[in-house]
Amino acid sequence: MVINWHEMSIDEVLRRLNTTPHGLSDREAEKRLRKFGPNELRGEKGISRLNILLNQFRSILVIILIIATVLSALLGNIIDSIAIVAIVILNAVFGFLQEYKAEKTIEALKRLAQPEAVVIRNGKRTRIPSKFLVPGDVVILEHGGRVPADIRIMESAELQIDEAIITGESVPVAKFTKPVKTTTLAEMKNIAFMGTMVTHGRGCGVVISTGMHTEVGKIAHTIEEKPEVETPLQKRLNTFGRKLGIF
Repeated sequence: MVINWHEMSIDEVLRRLNTTPHGLSDREAEKRLRKFGPNELRGEKGISRLNILLNQFRSILVIILIIATVLSALLGNIIDSIAIVAIVILNAVFGFLQEYKAEKTIEALKRLAQPEAVVIRNGKRTRIPSKFLVPGDVVILEHGGRVPADIRIMESAELQIDEAIITGESVPVAKFTKPVKTTTLAEMKNIAFMGTMVTHGRGCGVVISTGMHTEVGKIAHTIEEKPEVETPLQKRLNTFGRKLGIF
């Protein structure tokens, strides 16, 4: 269920999250951490370039074409063999570039994570690893730091945030506390998004989403799960491979 935190008053947000401006207790935070999991961008462990390249040759259709190349060469059809090899190599190059680009994009998103966060726990200001943040935590945002989770702004002292990685906005956005009715991320000026950079001022807010449930987490998930788009060359290769597989 989608919750429009940006449309709610601060009191309503705190009530829905069962928290207060004084933050959570350590005990409650531990309970929520078990429920929501660590505040991290998950994903498969980084794949080496060699493995990405090898993956391009594991398709059954590519294997059929390699067999066809060998048979064609044995029958003396050298030109046909060279043509098939060229097709297989071009397909591998296109596939490699596509998969490698997606892998590097996800790695870049993971590097946006802020290592530590300043929070209010047990009514006191303290610093914790960002991966232990949970919904309901009250977080202090300061100039020069990255936003450690998706946060509903509760206080803003000339707070400005660079949101280019999320919204594409080229200039920092001034943040405020009042509710807004919108469906556009760029207009949610009472929300600070995970991975964005505080460029001016300071503020504080309450965590509304962590890890893969944040906006940057949704981007990472989309990249990771996006179905492969076949190029015209790959479509022809697959058609050719299926025809060869008939014989």
